[in-house]
Amino acid sequence: MFSALPIKIRANLARPVLEAAIAAGKEILQIYNQDFKITFKQQQEPLTEADLVSNKIILKALKKTNIAILSEETKDNLERVDQDLLWIVDPLDGTREFINKNGEFSVMVGLAEKGIPVLGIIYQPTTKDLFLSSKGEGAYEKTTEGWKRLKTTAITTLSEARGILSRNNLSEEEARFLERNNINKFTQKGSAGLKAGEICRGNAEFYFNSTNKLKEWDTCAAHSLILEAGGNLTTFRGEEITYNKKDPIHHGGVLFTNNIILHENLRKKIISKYKNL
Repeated sequence: MFSALPIKIRANLARPVLEAAIAAGKEILQIYNQDFKITFKQQQEPLTEADLVSNKIILKALKKTNIAILSEETKDNLERVDQDLLWIVDPLDGTREFINKNGEFSVMVGLAEKGIPVLGIIYQPTTKDLFLSSKGEGAYEKTTEGWKRLKTTAITTLSEARGILSRNNLSEEEARFLERNNINKFTQKGSAGLKAGEICRGNAEFYFNSTNKLKEWDTCAAHSLILEAGGNLTTFRGEEITYNKKDPIHHGGVLFTNNIILHENLRKKIISKYKNL
């Protein structure tokens, strides 16, 4: 299915994961288009059969690589922290969107090497949008004509910048921040991976999340995509976000942007508001 890829260095790793993501997407859609049961994990996070079926398909493919795995839907094995390479998986990013049936969910698989994202795969089953990125080799979107290289916009001023923010998790505090800074060009979308895709396509310039809800599997694949398209991702304090930590939760907020100049302009305004992060 994926004999020709736009990357070379990690093509052998990417190919079976791309195929697994497509296969998982088909199973997700079958469940999506019928009645399904919803249960809840800790902190009232929803879980569906689609999360588990997708996880099973993705992990079956990843285990053949003999690389350690961190997945949202599998018990964490902390032996992973001693490994240089780690697959980081969100088998269904945007479970609430799946439940609400708005189509804004994705399968996300990232590969981290010594804490740095080096490969990213994001697939949206409802639209068949497929993204691929590899460190040093670029970010791409699969089209009917082949693989299209992605590049973020050159916009650097907040007055021109367009945000893409959480559909279900935009807090009142975040909304007030946008209003106070006259940032009124924004849309809302589910799945962090799909938000990253929109920034990489040039349809938006930033996304931020001030909560401590995001975890490594929410950002690894998206992080790779953003960096390879020319963007940036840090905590609100400007700290580099790394992976394969014992605690997979991102503390200190998360900021995605199209370039370093806008990133710093927006980050300074954000950190003046969120001083306690």
